[in-house]
Amino acid sequence: MTMTDDSWVVAGAAALWLGAWAGLGFGLDAPARLALVVAAAGLARPGSGRPMPWTRLGALCLLGFALAAGGHRAEPPPPANVDEVVTLLADPEAFGRSARADAASSIGRVEVVADGSLAPGLGRRAMGEEVRVAGRFRSTAADEPWLQRRGVVGVVTLDRLDWWRTGRPVTRVANGLRRRLIDGAASLDPQQRALFTGFVLGDDRGQSAKVADDFRGAGLGHLLVVSGQNVAFVLALAAPALARLGTRSRWVATVGVIAFFALLTRFEPSVLRASAMAGLAATAVAVGRSASGLRLLAVAVGGIVVVRPTLVTSVAFQLSVAASLGILVLSPVVSRWLPGPAALTNPIAVTVGAQLAVTPLLIARFGGVPVASIPANLLAGPAAAPITVWGLSGGLVAGVVGEPFAGWIHTPTGWLIAWVQLVASVAARSSLGEVGPAQLVGFALAVAAGRWLGDRRRWARHLVVVVAAGAVLGPAAGLHRPPPMAELAPGVTAWRSNGVVVVALGADVREASALAGLRGMGVGHIDLLVATAAGPGSWRTLQALDDRYAARRTIVPVALARSGATTVGAGGLVWSAGGLHVTISPAEGESNGELPRAVEVAVIELATVPP
Repeated sequence: MTMTDDSWVVAGAAALWLGAWAGLGFGLDAPARLALVVAAAGLARPGSGRPMPWTRLGALCLLGFALAAGGHRAEPPPPANVDEVVTLLADPEAFGRSARADAASSIGRVEVVADGSLAPGLGRRAMGEEVRVAGRFRSTAADEPWLQRRGVVGVVTLDRLDWWRTGRPVTRVANGLRRRLIDGAASLDPQQRALFTGFVLGDDRGQSAKVADDFRGAGLGHLLVVSGQNVAFVLALAAPALARLGTRSRWVATVGVIAFFALLTRFEPSVLRASAMAGLAATAVAVGRSASGLRLLAVAVGGIVVVRPTLVTSVAFQLSVAASLGILVLSPVVSRWLPGPAALTNPIAVTVGAQLAVTPLLIARFGGVPVASIPANLLAGPAAAPITVWGLSGGLVAGVVGEPFAGWIHTPTGWLIAWVQLVASVAARSSLGEVGPAQLVGFALAVAAGRWLGDRRRWARHLVVVVAAGAVLGPAAGLHRPPPMAELAPGVTAWRSNGVVVVALGADVREASALAGLRGMGVGHIDLLVATAAGPGSWRTLQALDDRYAARRTIVPVALARSGATTVGAGGLVWSAGGLHVTISPAEGESNGELPRAVEVAVIELATVPP
């Protein structure tokens, strides 16, 4: 089989990706990495005649390995005190009563942590600003891969936060624009405002766990933060002004708009991918050369991997690349198979192509893909463009003029976001199930059969469509029923019998996994909610489950005492309903006559007890 030029470019990007992926697991020192780079250059250097493409692929793989190996394992200095001015590399995020942000310091990239009374001061700062910090430094531990993947060499826990100052001019402009957009959306209700900042700016910090779970359950999670398609929307918004410029000036202005939008959205992985592609496309037009979408994607991905090899482990970056590949490669095939006018089939083909491409990744990462994701994307997708375009243009005006005009300006924004919320809520509760590995294999076999039979039998295409649809819609037809008892996620166990649902939460529970697990089990209500111990995520999880389900009865140990909940006494509690008998007793070592801080739960399904 002869490979086209585009195929070799794609293969080269894949070789870089694979090399970087492999290299992240090694801790090579600088001389070893330099030697590998030199070796890669030597392999790819033309000798007598044109080098074999396979040799170049090997060189690119070696280059990716060299760039990634040890790049996130820089040797940090020994633990010590830190007292210096650092530059924030991200907007601070709240974690309970703490605020955290990555920052550039004299010892490398560090994570700055502010607890208690210092948290609000750090939380009000923004990316690019400079802050004087004083605190205790510790090196990144071996069991903190999430820090190592970001290149963080250590954590600074603040004792003092003295002062701050704005950063470079372009950063000040971007931060000022973000604040104007956020201030202008003050008339929206809190959840709509949080979704607005996520859709337009990539700032998802104010989104509730309930709303976020609705979007993920509907296959609309990519809308929670700014996506790569927003780059196209921004360029469309700027097109009238760009069209008035000459070729060279238009290229400079286009690249400037792309770069500024990437800064405005904090270099989200999907925006980086789209920005690189858009910049390459603008460059190709400026120099009078044509380039296919596939070549643009491959070169953009390869360049990003060279600059930031750790992004190969980013789920958002993986999904963005896969979705783009699906739109470029699979959507034309799907479009040819769909009957009807192009105005109807093209949007469906784009959605299906992107969804097919990301499905293997989603199944590998999260265990399944909602069946409702395709109709949900078709219904919610058309609102994404006007939310972004109007949110940036009208939203900026709203931020300047203030109330009451800002509220009038954002009336369409509220309607559009409300529509997307409605689609997400209905789709997440549709109980259509998820596409898992078995359904994916069945679908792939049906497609393979269709390609083999398509030119031989006229009826084969219709049969394949029916079989493929059956493989995907199997969960919706009730072919898989969740068990009556299941450990849904770490720290989350649920029982149900005769319509009664009991949920127990452990100390290591997380709100997102609890909501997703209960949704996947098809739970629509909770009769008894029991928290067995206090943990880092217990308060947030109890609040999230209360927002969604409003459990008929909530039982907690004294450490989690809250309004509307029953505290377990020293003698424990007994609860029975719907064939479930629940015993809640103090944990071992806590039955000393005081209110227990941790409890144990035992559930018996009466139908399994012999008479």
